[in-house]
Amino acid sequence: MSNFTAVQHDFYDLTDPKSDYYLNWAVVDTNTLASDFSDQGGFYSPGLGLITVTNGRLETPPIVLNGVLQDTLFHGHMIYCDSDYRQNGGGQVNVLFTRDYNLTGYTNVYLAFNNCYEQNQDNIGSVEYSIDQGQTWLPALYMLDDGTTDGDGSDAVTNNGVLDVMATFGTARSDQAFNLAYSNFIGAVVSPALAPFVSPRRNDDPISSKRIEVIRLAQADNQPHVRVRFGQGGTSSWFFGLDDFGLYSITLPVISAQPASETVMPIRVLRSRFRPAAGRLPTNGSSTARSFRMPPIRLTR
Repeated sequence: MSNFTAVQHDFYDLTDPKSDYYLNWAVVDTNTLASDFSDQGGFYSPGLGLITVTNGRLETPPIVLNGVLQDTLFHGHMIYCDSDYRQNGGGQVNVLFTRDYNLTGYTNVYLAFNNCYEQNQDNIGSVEYSIDQGQTWLPALYMLDDGTTDGDGSDAVTNNGVLDVMATFGTARSDQAFNLAYSNFIGAVVSPALAPFVSPRRNDDPISSKRIEVIRLAQADNQPHVRVRFGQGGTSSWFFGLDDFGLYSITLPVISAQPASETVMPIRVLRSRFRPAAGRLPTNGSSTARSFRMPPIRLTR
């Protein structure tokens, strides 16, 4: 880990967001986040309407994983980086590195993690990876303000509807950390090749960036030294945390032949009866609706 963040309370205290424990990325229990980093209020999140936030760090939208509706994406201990509670002091820059992973023999490598992130109008959250023990870095994900809820426009700069990578990463602004361009807070070389990895996020939305990120690491296949870099650069700019980090080799489905064409005779429904039956079926993650059983339908040609 490394950081460039001003000292506020010169001691270590898990319950004090301004203490030196949170100068950098820190392992923290979700109960601590709930009790000592509480954010409350209401916010309109796209697709979800008015969200009443009781704890902005842990609130998550409805997410289904392997057929199971998740109560939250964050359980027990997670690793977490806070910018919100820190005084400006020029800004907060925090970088986290994993160890090297030997992926020799693995193809179709993906990175997945539960993302505890909230975008601000003046920060960047980044995910990158290296296959040469950190000498160079490759792009995976860059989270930037999309400009929809603040008056100073998107930090993901476009020209004629096309992302301008050089302007996006090369523009210094007075509200960014240490008045520097975002290129100073990432590991990859800035070039148009970064464009597919830029992910604009909604400013001050405590819900929409809480998600399971699944990212293809195309150059990690069969590599003996793969490490991942997580970074945040901001000015009292919310937070970035993660849980359930994993690297996966995902076998993709292969279509060996196209389905054969087939002529189907038209059918006509003579009569059917629809009878409701007892039971409940969850829909939309929380509400319930009736379930029904349909008796056989007799068809004729």
